[in-house]
Amino acid sequence: MAASMVGNKPKWRILIVEDEFIVGLHLESIFERLGHEVVGIVAEEAEAMHLVATERPDLIVTDIHLVRGGDGLKVVREAEKYGARAVVITGHRDGQTFLQAEESGAQAFLRKPFGLSEIENVFSRLA
Repeated sequence: MAASMVGNKPKWRILIVEDEFIVGLHLESIFERLGHEVVGIVAEEAEAMHLVATERPDLIVTDIHLVRGGDGLKVVREAEKYGARAVVITGHRDGQTFLQAEESGAQAFLRKPFGLSEIENVFSRLA
């Protein structure tokens, strides 16, 4: 699924899957400031899977570890079935984590802590 265009920049419909509420709100604020549409902020794997199927976002931004033992990489694999791209958020710095995310279909990573410049860099690589 391709993002729509606003001027010469893509406008993404984004689903945020993050178990830390304040991080989810921070992401939403940044994405909206950059001109993107946030279709939902969820913390659970099951709810994310439902929104992937019903909202059909262009982009999933997900943490790896979700509430109640949920797995963000399962959400990435599900999103890929619908043509959505995925960015994985992690606080881990080990190569194994990145390899697992890449094998699941993630196109980019955000390492916690992150700010506006890191998010802009990710979007420039996805465009």
